[in-house]
Amino acid sequence: MTVFCLVVERGSLGDHMRDVLFLGAVALLQDRSEERALRSSQCEGVVRTEFRPAQLGSICGTKFAASLDTDHGRVEITYIVRDRDIDNETARQAYFDRIRGEGGSPWISGTLEFTDDDLACYRAVPPTRARQN
Repeated sequence: MTVFCLVVERGSLGDHMRDVLFLGAVALLQDRSEERALRSSQCEGVVRTEFRPAQLGSICGTKFAASLDTDHGRVEITYIVRDRDIDNETARQAYFDRIRGEGGSPWISGTLEFTDDDLACYRAVPPTRARQN
């Protein structure tokens, strides 16, 4: 899961928050919503988009903005998620939904709530797909 941060105000992002922001972006694009509340064990807030494209060098995608409350205070983030990463994640979510036996994505309506298990599940990469460093 990759987000490309343009601006981070009053804080920093760890892997957990990046994963929440990425999955929030995926849900907004799938649902064609402009705003959605987010909640996880480490942060809570809102992610927004106007569905405008953005570019930073060779990185192109959809621009998002988020305001997250954390244990260390409020963090404001503006970031880009590439379309190809969204397409890959949409296919990945469908796969995990089938494994879980759910009828659809649990992040489509209401507040997007992410457990640590959800994030670990999506972060796992099958050994056959892992890149060599």
